[in-house]
Amino acid sequence: GIGLTACGSDDSSTDATTTDSPAGSTADTGSTATDLMPAGEGTTTYPMSVETPLGTAELTERPDKIIAYGGVTTELALSLGFTPSAANDWSSTRSFLADYGADGIGDVLEPPDGQVPVEAIAALDPDLIIYSGGQDADKTYAQLSAISPTMGYGAASTDKGRPWSEQLADLGTATDLQDAADTVQQDHDDALAAVREDHPEYAGRTATFISDKGGSIYFETYGGGPGEAFFSSLGFDTLPTAGKYSENTQLSEENIADVEADVIFVYDPSNGIPTLKANPTFTAFPAYKEDRVYALPAGHQKDGEEQSDAEKLGTTMAVGLSSPAPLTEQWMAEQIVDKIDDSLT
Repeated sequence: GIGLTACGSDDSSTDATTTDSPAGSTADTGSTATDLMPAGEGTTTYPMSVETPLGTAELTERPDKIIAYGGVTTELALSLGFTPSAANDWSSTRSFLADYGADGIGDVLEPPDGQVPVEAIAALDPDLIIYSGGQDADKTYAQLSAISPTMGYGAASTDKGRPWSEQLADLGTATDLQDAADTVQQDHDDALAAVREDHPEYAGRTATFISDKGGSIYFETYGGGPGEAFFSSLGFDTLPTAGKYSENTQLSEENIADVEADVIFVYDPSNGIPTLKANPTFTAFPAYKEDRVYALPAGHQKDGEEQSDAEKLGTTMAVGLSSPAPLTEQWMAEQIVDKIDDSLT
């Protein structure tokens, strides 16, 4: 009973590798800047191979026309400074990516009947496909790799995932942007370290994220999960009860005390946290009485309408805490600090 799901990544041990090219090879092909790609750094030698959990991508030269599909692939591309020529829709779950150039993506790929649009991807004739999928990922990877070299990752809940930091390193190597990848990683680490330094009041306090779907409550910052790790990276302590929900995140109302924290964020697609407000244990929490419960509505762009800041944060946290990535975590950290303000001082 996972409350919020997204194609993400988990641990894996395979690494990107390069193959030295012989004299007269096309090692430097594509090293200059294009409309889609920044200039290469000259650290990757082509031809080369990138080993990923679903298979090996063989690149004869630097790719320029890259399609990103699923998981955090689009965000990682944008973080490195290049624009995918096509990608799946990012606008409802990580709408803040518009600030990082996502609006420049030429084609938004719509999945037919929930399936990866393999034929549409083939028609675009990409140089490289970056794919992250869940169910039937192996089958889809085989179809995509028959089109073009494909870097493939499974979902976070499978043994074929890989954390975003390793996916980022893979992509930096494949696109000759290794220094850029290192910078993205360092900027992320520095930003979260700055939160801890600027807000020592978070130490010894707890924060959690739950969802109230109008009858069903889910503990999204469960023990050992990426949500728990994210709040820890901001300096918060882990709830002692978090480990009870690592296998099943659904929370019964009689156990609502398990999510009592100093700060509580609630994903609120049911509008008004009706289940939680009806629970006397929850309304007796000091966080509730002292306005440190932050209800974040679900938000989806319709007919060009802009999401509110609360909707952006709600939908981004709902996906980003289960499928994290560097820009998402930095953006969420900024928004969360603004929400909490000085309520813990």
